Amino acid sequence: MVNDVKEMIRRRFGGLSLDNRGSALVSVVAVAIFLSVIATTILYISGKNYQIKANDYQNKNTFYQAEMALDELKGALAADVSDAFRFAYEEVMPEFANLDNGDNRNKDFKNYYFDYLFYKWTGATKYDTDIPGDVVTHVAPGDESLYDTVSNFASSLPDFNTCFIKYTKEEAIALGDEAMCIAWDENKPGRFIIKNVRVWCTENGYTSYICTDIALDPPSYYMGVTKPPAGGTPGPQDTEKEKLYMGDYILYMNWHKY
Repeated sequence: MVNDVKEMIRRRFGGLSLDNRGSALVSVVAVAIFLSVIATTILYISGKNYQIKANDYQNKNTFYQAEMALDELKGALAADVSDAFRFAYEEVMPEFANLDNGDNRNKDFKNYYFDYLFYKWTGATKYDTDIPGDVVTHVAPGDESLYDTVSNFASSLPDFNTCFIKYTKEEAIALGDEAMCIAWDENKPGRFIIKNVRVWCTENGYTSYICTDIALDPPSYYMGVTKPPAGGTPGPQDTEKEKLYMGDYILYMNWHKY
């Protein structure tokens, strides 16, 4: 019986045989499709990474150019700091003997220093200091805005003038931001502040904005002891001369990028 079944199957299907021709081609096509998918994915990811790096480069480029404009203004302000230091020093020294307390000398020095800067930028004083008539202010003729004063001061600074943002008071209010102004720090005697200095830079469709306050601090120059005690010898603090770098006293405060 079993043999009869086998014989029947052999007769019915005996003429059929497996044909493996073309299987290799199918395998190659499948592998090619798989590799194409992987290659496409890698190219897509690489393209995205390149785009991200290109965007980051452009953002950094505009940011550094805007920051360079601020540094240019900071460098120009060093001349004001130096002039204010010299003026304050020359005002205090004639009264050095009368002001026998070093703290009083230092207080007067900082007041003179601040008033000189305040006068340069506003044409007025806060401590009623008598500013020499030959001191020229930065205030533009007929000026009613600190923006014009800054522009007048920075007229020879190409990078800053290119990046400097001038808002009217109304525009500043509409943007929810403060207008530029001159201020002082009650907790830091002698500190003169130009508030809300804004710069921007746009290139290739990318824009960076920076807003900061620029503080001009009085140099750390303490007018204390003038000579060693009788019969004594000068100590290191009396003989060593510390160099003053005016740029060290020009500080960014409340700096932010937006």
